[in-house]
Amino acid sequence: MAESTADAGPADAGLEPLCLAKEVIVSTGSGGVGKTTTAAALGAAAAAHLDIKVLVLTVDPARRLASALGMEQFGNVETRVDPAAFASAGVRPEGELWAPFCP
Repeated sequence: MAESTADAGPADAGLEPLCLAKEVIVSTGSGGVGKTTTAAALGAAAAAHLDIKVLVLTVDPARRLASALGMEQFGNVETRVDPAAFASAGVRPEGELWAPFCP
């Protein structure tokens, strides 16, 4: 017997309702479990598929978030990620992805 949509729990609801319902999503956990990769992927997916502005940032001084987003370096000035980065992946973003860059 198939599970009805009404019986679906929060884990079954998908990321779209989560991203639209929250102003801040924090990725936490012990080292090396994929927090940065998950945050970068979630931010990029939200910017690509939802008509919202997304800011992805890190408190980790390492370059992992910049690397996960395919950027050379981060800084302290929020800058829009070039939509061409999405186009090169075959995606036309509905929203905007922002990340801190060096001016």
